Amino acid sequence: MDCPRCGERLDRYRQGDREASSCPGCGWAGVSADHHGEIRIPETWSEALRRFHRGDRRELGAERLAETAAAMDGRRSNGDGDRAN
Repeated sequence: MDCPRCGERLDRYRQGDREASSCPGCGWAGVSADHHGEIRIPETWSEALRRFHRGDRRELGAERLAETAAAMDGRRSNGDGDRAN
């Protein structure tokens, strides 16, 4: 089977009852993919270090997500060394 993009011969991979093909020349894989991953809200270095030293491995709660989103919009001001716009 030839690659529909560049015409090179496709490599075939099989695992159990599933099979996939990919092109070693151009990288075509024939798989539709969503490249819009989930939105990750950044945290400041001071927040990350506090979380690290606390050993906190929990996900951010809804209140913290809203606060961080507001910070990204430039609406947060605080006095603990974090950048606020």
